[in-house]
Amino acid sequence: MTTWFEMHGRTDPDGRVWLMVDGDLDVATVPLLRERLRQLEDWQCDVVLDLTAVAFLDSAAVHLLWALRNGRDGWRPALALPCGQARELLELTGIAGEPGLAA
Repeated sequence: MTTWFEMHGRTDPDGRVWLMVDGDLDVATVPLLRERLRQLEDWQCDVVLDLTAVAFLDSAAVHLLWALRNGRDGWRPALALPCGQARELLELTGIAGEPGLAA
């Protein structure tokens, strides 16, 4: 199975790091995202995880987002939510409605 996945970042004028994910967020790509988020957490960056270009999420992605919801040492990124079926999944799991997670 071939998965499309790209990840890139930019810093906005307020100093927040926007980590933009494009493509499928699944068991093959979640470890890449997790590692990048750990780096940003170590640097204590204010992060927005932009999932607006994500087309597909699987249970590995949901698990990662739930872990981010719980945070570690008070660090957790804001989320810019995807559209379509990916958003519906986040709504069904309660992640989309979590206070403090929406960017």
